Amino acid sequence: MKKVFTSVLMLLFAANFAFADNEPTVQFVDKDGKVVADGTTVNVAEGEKDAFGEVMFKTGLYVKVATEENVHVGIDYDIKSLPNGAFQICFPQNCVMKEEAGQYSTEKGSFGPTEKKDIQAEWIPDEDGFGTCTVELQVNAYTYNALTKVYTLAESGPKVTVNMIYKDPASVDNIENDQAKEIDRFNLSGQRINEGQKGVNIVKYDNGKTIKKVKRF
Repeated sequence: MKKVFTSVLMLLFAANFAFADNEPTVQFVDKDGKVVADGTTVNVAEGEKDAFGEVMFKTGLYVKVATEENVHVGIDYDIKSLPNGAFQICFPQNCVMKEEAGQYSTEKGSFGPTEKKDIQAEWIPDEDGFGTCTVELQVNAYTYNALTKVYTLAESGPKVTVNMIYKDPASVDNIENDQAKEIDRFNLSGQRINEGQKGVNIVKYDNGKTIKKVKRF
C-alpha cells in the first residue's frame, strides 16, 4: 500500500512538473497585459501618424516575462510581405529597419521577473503606399554565458502573425456605387471639373452617395 501511495505521489509530481514546464517563459501580450496566444493572427487596419506626419502601422505587441527569474529574450521575425516602405523593430533597445522581405533576428537582452516591454515594431509605408505588410514574430528565451559571451536558445516561445493593412480609399467605394451613375465631380476647392484630375476628386452619384476618389495619374 505504501508503495502504491508513493507511486501516486510521484506521478502527480511528474504531471505538475510537466504542466509547469509547458508554460512559456516569455509571452506576447497587448498593452493591457492580455496574453496573445501562440498561433494568433492580428489584423491592424488603423494607422497612426508620428511627430513628422508619417503614417505607421504598429503591431501593438509587448513582451512579458512569465517567471520570477531574470531571462534573456530575443525575437525572430519573418517579413513575409513588404509591398513598400520599411518594417522597423526597436527591441530590446536599438532600432533596426528592414526594407526587404526575409527572416531576421533582434539582439538579445536581459529582462527582470514579470517585466513587460513594448517591442516597438511597426510598418512605415511610403506615401500612398497602400497594401498589406505581413510579419510573423516569435519570442524566445536564451541562456547567456558571460565567459564566452554566447547566447544559447533555451526555449522557443509563442509565434504571432501580424497583418498591417493600408487600404486605398479609392478601392473601398460603397458597393452600391458599382451600378450608380456619376452625375457631378469636384476638386477639393469645390470647383466643378469635367473629368478626373490628379489628386482628390469628390464624386456625386445619382443614388445620393458622395465619395472621395484619389487619382494618381
